[in-house]
Amino acid sequence: MAKENSSRPHGKQDLELRRLKRIEMLIGAILLVLVAAAFLMKKPFFRPFDVLAGGVVAYLYFHFLAKTMYGAFYAPEDDREEINISPHLLFKIIILTLVSVVVTLLLLVPMGREVGLCRPVGYLVGFSAMFMAILGDGVFTGLFGTLKPKE
Repeated sequence: MAKENSSRPHGKQDLELRRLKRIEMLIGAILLVLVAAAFLMKKPFFRPFDVLAGGVVAYLYFHFLAKTMYGAFYAPEDDREEINISPHLLFKIIILTLVSVVVTLLLLVPMGREVGLCRPVGYLVGFSAMFMAILGDGVFTGLFGTLKPKE
């Protein structure tokens, strides 16, 4: 019976991990659709490389942010649902965000060229795959309640 009680908090944590993994898969799927749309449109401001670059940066940012934050909002050993943000965790989040900003600037700011490596419209469309995936997962989960913890 003690074993059953100790697995209950892990069920909630596993539920969150599954949701984060599902959002990562959604980012990839949405990114593929956006890149395919960019190939079909053949507009100079909406190139497939730009969309792909924005989507890859968004995917990596979300992946590492989720990996960093996983477990910070639930402490199964204390059985309490509180935010547990340490200075070390905050430092990691700031560094991760700064790295993504620097990569974005390197891709968008022209350095001795007429334009940067990526055009802003395509890059932002690709980066928006992360937000579309988060919104889609939230709406899908809210409407259908597909994720239920195992008891």
